[in-house]
Amino acid sequence: PPATPGAYAFPRLAEDVEALRAHLGLERFALLAHDAGAATAQAYAAAHPERLTHLVLLNPGSRLQGRLPDDAREIFEARAAEADWWEDAYVAVKLLGHATDLDEIRGLLLRAAPMAYGRWELPQQEHAADEGEQLNPVPRAAFWQGVTEARRQAVLEGLRAVPAPVLVVTGDRDAITGMRSGEAVAASFPHARLRTLHEVGHYPWVDEPELLRPLVEDFLTAPD
Repeated sequence: PPATPGAYAFPRLAEDVEALRAHLGLERFALLAHDAGAATAQAYAAAHPERLTHLVLLNPGSRLQGRLPDDAREIFEARAAEADWWEDAYVAVKLLGHATDLDEIRGLLLRAAPMAYGRWELPQQEHAADEGEQLNPVPRAAFWQGVTEARRQAVLEGLRAVPAPVLVVTGDRDAITGMRSGEAVAASFPHARLRTLHEVGHYPWVDEPELLRPLVEDFLTAPD
């Protein structure tokens, strides 16, 4: 762990990616990131565009783009009649806004977890059961620490010059980041394509691995 929380800010994390690249001796490589990690990947692309052959961003948020679409809430509310988990997940989401105890937060996140998936079956339940152990409030709180408006704009300016092809993937049942965030992220790059997967939530490799795998493989192997 770093000595100061500011080292968890995503532009600093992007430099960790660059340090790893240098350590591995990679001249150029393909980078895939998910959710908040997509902000780190975009900061890396802006700072080191010459290092990327491809960039894949799964279910990204669009705070970096200065947009906070509300279609994730619309997706969640539209699923109210779908299953018996919805009401408890709705209550858990409301309680999360006031919870401070870490164990309580982990319990609420598990109750709210079904909203993150395209369906709530055994693979999704097993994946969700491990999520709480990854929760650490320090890096979460520090992710945007020290990122000024000027720094945010500088990253966006850098994205407009990224030569690598970019694939942005969203899910039409993603009640965490929604679909419109992906649209905003894709629009930030000169060579981006957007794909929305049907009946897929925030974790496409859990909901529909057989849809995601060929999509990413075809993107990585397609001729220039």
